[in-house]
Order: sequence, then structure tokens, then C-alpha cells
Amino acid sequence: MLTIAQWLDGIGARAFGISAAFFLLINGAALAILAIKRDYTLVNRWTSRLLAANLVLIGTGIGIPLATTLARSALMALAPMTQGISTGTRDSVLEGLSEREGRVRH
Repeated sequence: MLTIAQWLDGIGARAFGISAAFFLLINGAALAILAIKRDYTLVNRWTSRLLAANLVLIGTGIGIPLATTLARSALMALAPMTQGISTGTRDSVLEGLSEREGRVRH
């Protein structure tokens, strides 16, 4: 359970980082192009596209970490209930099998 929780935490952090990087990259490029060209008609033409890209990036940057945090919290809440169900480690299962074979052979 712990590795799944760590994986979910990593996914959320990675999604936030990627979204933040693309947010800065897209808006920085737009500002650089505007500063270089000094053509303010670009603002009218590209505002809707930039706004859509920013909304998607903000949505993924906040939504994915929120969803993974909720899933991780649910997993941690359910973890104590599932510990009694687990069959044990692989080694303990193999030891149990070898003990059974020893009893059958005698």
C-alpha cells in the first residue's frame, strides 16, 4: 500500500511541476513575442488561445494533484482494514508450502 501511495504522490507532484513549467513557458513566450514584435493586434488574436491553454494547465496543475491526494487519503484510510486480509510476504508463503510438503512426504 505504501508504494502505491508514494506513486500517487509522485504523479501529483510531477503533474504540478510539468503544468507550472508549461504555464511559465507559454506565457513567457507570449510576452517575448509581444515585446519583440510590438504588434498589439497579436493580443486580440491570441488571447482566447492563451486563456484556454492557461485554464487547461491550471486545471491539470491543481486537479491531478488534488485527485491523487484524495486517492492517497482513501488508500491510507482503507489500509488498516486490509492488513488482516493479506497473505503475508512471499517468503512466509514459500516457507508454509515447504512445511506442508515436508509433512506430506513423511
